[in-house]
Amino acid sequence: EWLDGHDVDGQHIVDYGCGSGILSLATLKLGASHVTAVDIDPQALVATRSNLDANGISSDRYSIETPASLRIKKCDIVLANILSGILIQLSSSLTELLHETGGIVMSGILAEQVTQVVACYQPHFSLKTPVLHEGWALLEGQRT
Repeated sequence: EWLDGHDVDGQHIVDYGCGSGILSLATLKLGASHVTAVDIDPQALVATRSNLDANGISSDRYSIETPASLRIKKCDIVLANILSGILIQLSSSLTELLHETGGIVMSGILAEQVTQVVACYQPHFSLKTPVLHEGWALLEGQRT
C-alpha cells in the first residue's frame, strides 16, 4: 500500500529482508532505477531472482545480496518488512545504507512494539505517525 502512494521513479531502493522479492518487483515495476534485495535466507534470494526474472526484469536493474556481501553506495529508500527485534538490531546498518536525506519504510511491526522501534530510530529520522492496520504497523521516516 505504501508503494502505491509514493513516487519511487528513478530511485535506488534496498529491499532488506526481501523474502520472495515482491517489494523488489513492485518498486521496479513502479519505476525504481535499481533494487538491491537483501536476505539471510539463501532460498529467499533464489525465490527473489526467480520472481524478478519471471516478470521480465532485466538483471542490470537489480542485485541480490546477503547482509555479509552487501556492498552498495548510498541508496534513496530502505524498505524493511521484518520483525521489530531485527529492525532494532539493524538500526545502525539500515541507517548507514541511506543518503543523508534518504527515507526508510519499516513494516512487520506489531502495533504494541511501535514504541520500541520509534525510540531506536527517532535519533536519526524524522518519523511520521505510524500507520496501523489489523494489529500491524508501518513506520516511515526521513533521515535528519
